[in-house]
Amino acid sequence: MERKLITNFNAPKELRKRFDETCRMRGKTRTTVLIELMEHYVLSQAPVIFNLNERFVKLDQIIANFRRTIDLAESTQEYKDHARQGVNVEPDYDEEPLPMFFSDGREDW
Repeated sequence: MERKLITNFNAPKELRKRFDETCRMRGKTRTTVLIELMEHYVLSQAPVIFNLNERFVKLDQIIANFRRTIDLAESTQEYKDHARQGVNVEPDYDEEPLPMFFSDGREDW
């Protein structure tokens, strides 16, 4: 059996009277109708929540792309600034590349 929890809340007096009378006319208890309303609300909100989640994911992607663009623009600007100042920004291909495996001096490993 599903565990239940008592839920209390305040409602305007006239609305509650009308609600109770409507429930009686329909042959349902207040609890039954409130549970039905809660279930309907939860199910109707699922697509809305899913849509919001998709929109947040897209927004996060846009923000990430924007940040990458800004980083690229900043690094391009740094490149131009260094070039203007006469700093060599081109890689030096005359240097010998490091071997794939080399010793760090700790031969006791």
